Amino acid sequence: MRNTRRVAGGAVVLGAIVIAACFGDAKLSTSRQAVIETDVDPVFVGSATIGGSATTTITLRPQDATSDDTITSIIKSCGSDFELIPANAGVGERVYCSAGFGGSGYGEGACVPVTYSFDVAFHPQGAGAASCALTVNYVPTGGGPAATRKITLNATGIAATYALSVTPPQIQFSDHPVGSTSSSTTVTIKNIGATAMTVNGSNSNGSNFSVASTGGSVFASQALAVGAQASYAVSCTPQTLGPITGALTFSSMAGTHSVQLGCNGIGASSLTISPVPANFASTLVGRAPTDVTVTITNNGAPTTLAVSLAASNPQLTFAAGGNPNGIGLGSGSSTTARLQFAATTEHPAGSLGTLTVGYTGGAPRNITINGTALVGELGWAPAEVDFGPVCIGATASLPVTVYASAAGSVDVTSVTGAAAPFNVTRTPGTLQGNHGNTLDFIATVNPTAPGELTDSFTLNTNLPTVPTRSIPLKALVLPSGLTPTPDLVHFGPSRVGMTTAAKTINLSNCGTTPINITAVRIDGASAAEFALVSPENPLMPLQQMETVKYLVVMSPRQNGTKAAQLVIEYDGGTVVADLDGNGFGGDGGDLVDRGTYYACNAGHGSPVSLAPLALALLVLRRRRLRRA
Repeated sequence: MRNTRRVAGGAVVLGAIVIAACFGDAKLSTSRQAVIETDVDPVFVGSATIGGSATTTITLRPQDATSDDTITSIIKSCGSDFELIPANAGVGERVYCSAGFGGSGYGEGACVPVTYSFDVAFHPQGAGAASCALTVNYVPTGGGPAATRKITLNATGIAATYALSVTPPQIQFSDHPVGSTSSSTTVTIKNIGATAMTVNGSNSNGSNFSVASTGGSVFASQALAVGAQASYAVSCTPQTLGPITGALTFSSMAGTHSVQLGCNGIGASSLTISPVPANFASTLVGRAPTDVTVTITNNGAPTTLAVSLAASNPQLTFAAGGNPNGIGLGSGSSTTARLQFAATTEHPAGSLGTLTVGYTGGAPRNITINGTALVGELGWAPAEVDFGPVCIGATASLPVTVYASAAGSVDVTSVTGAAAPFNVTRTPGTLQGNHGNTLDFIATVNPTAPGELTDSFTLNTNLPTVPTRSIPLKALVLPSGLTPTPDLVHFGPSRVGMTTAAKTINLSNCGTTPINITAVRIDGASAAEFALVSPENPLMPLQQMETVKYLVVMSPRQNGTKAAQLVIEYDGGTVVADLDGNGFGGDGGDLVDRGTYYACNAGHGSPVSLAPLALALLVLRRRRLRRA
């Protein structure tokens, strides 16, 4: 069935490959160039190094001369690695066709597009493929039902050749009696670069600070594969009274990274306090971690406690009933201070404040309270799992990669949804922050009836507020026989003498036997203004359940409405896909054949000649190789 519904912003125009005109200089004041772009949607935003960014511009154009729509919103369905510029892009903007700016010279039916453009930026926090779905919501300007236009964004994060992360950047071990040992704090190093390397560790003050290996790590010389990490337990045993400092240094091809260490040696105390320092479990923003309990034991004469909290982060407070201030402790008695961390905003690993415990007859003790709250978000690629045309009775599959797009690690606890004929593998797992690893799923569809199928599957997670993320599934199931999809292709308005981005028409053999394609041509009133640019040789056998892609461009030679057909003949009959578009900006006349590159190669009612398009196809091949 042909889709005749009007769509605002019918084409997303990208920067594209440029090739020269075929014969001499163009007649217009600007040289005419042919533009080829294989993927109008999805939009490839670009590749960027971690910590950098890539930006592209998306232009929404009217679909045809009758289009007149107003954008109500553009919604981004992905994490913080993609950004709309401005954040409220499109609100209230009108996209429509004007009859012309200079009077009747534009010709009957000419569409001079009034467009809207906005930017999309990609800020990778980790290496790997990333994807995002944009939904353009709009209404007809003159009134009517709301509609949507979906755009998929793809991008790639690139790791530096050598890069190392070290957390936390500093540790304050608080007050400890000389000769006593603090609780340990974990230091983690991770290879976030693109190359394996060895990291050499050193301790500037080994007499007061100790480093213990965990999980087989080696502090002096640790080999790290790409994405690998190692952890160390660091503690303080002060040998003297007063402030003590030191540093751990990690040297590698990624440079030198340090962790600053601090501790304070005090005299004998009647109180035993544990843990010191006290650490909240790392959490996601929006999910408060389990309360931290600090145990205070009196080993001396009966005393009264004076307890206070100096919070450098206002989200650190005493839990209800958790402040033991004023409590009397007999010899050998214990009590607890209980603290809570709201974690409503991001807080990198580090100090939240200091708990001070004073007592009668002794010096007060300071205990550092540490915490971490990181933003958690999921990303997945592709943003929409679109199988495209699928023959009835066939099985199609696509990989889906899920990753943590922000700094926080996310647990995918289960996968639900995707009813037959769709199916998705359902292996849960933990995703490390900043694209530290991926969970890979396989989505399949095995349709039994023709038509458009839509569904979704759901990732259930430990993300606060909205713990589920739904990934759309889509397939166009074709009946038995030979079917072009789509069978109506809108090229929209294009300036006379210029060439549009290429549009794809899929031809699928859903019959019971192989066929032979014997002729491919463009017919119709505007045949000379369209051209087939790929495949290089369109005459070929097509096996059962096989699909071939045809790329077609429009290069208007005069103003006004364009209509043509891509006609494909095979040994069992003929199939047709309709083409339409609009030319604007010409001088009212007709361009001669030498005016544009593609005009040299398309003849009305005749088979498409592809030999002069070698340069275009060479560029196309190179783009494909780069993408591979």
